[in-house]
Amino acid sequence: EKYTLAESMLWKGTSESMVKVRAQSRLLEIAQSVGTLRTQVQVSEAQRMESIPEVGRLQLSLEGLYSDGLFVELLDRLEAEREKFFVENLRVATSPKKEGLARLEMIAEIYFVIDD
Repeated sequence: EKYTLAESMLWKGTSESMVKVRAQSRLLEIAQSVGTLRTQVQVSEAQRMESIPEVGRLQLSLEGLYSDGLFVELLDRLEAEREKFFVENLRVATSPKKEGLARLEMIAEIYFVIDD
């Protein structure tokens, strides 16, 4: 039963490239849907898990500008995703101007398997 839950959190695709594109597109879509501006998402090369070689890991880096605590809504949306993003690092730099935009930097990881 615990493996079923863990397996449901994995991203799946026909190739590493497809998983990369899907994860990058989804993270960008979620960030933009909560109002993040000038959003950029970069994806690392895939790494294999030593203990479970059929499972791969990708790291995604998100940078953007936001206003009024929208990063909380971003985290809520990521948490609600079926295929999970695991947030490793989150940095929020607020603007000294009252109406200014703040900077958001986030590093997240996903775990994936290739469908046969």
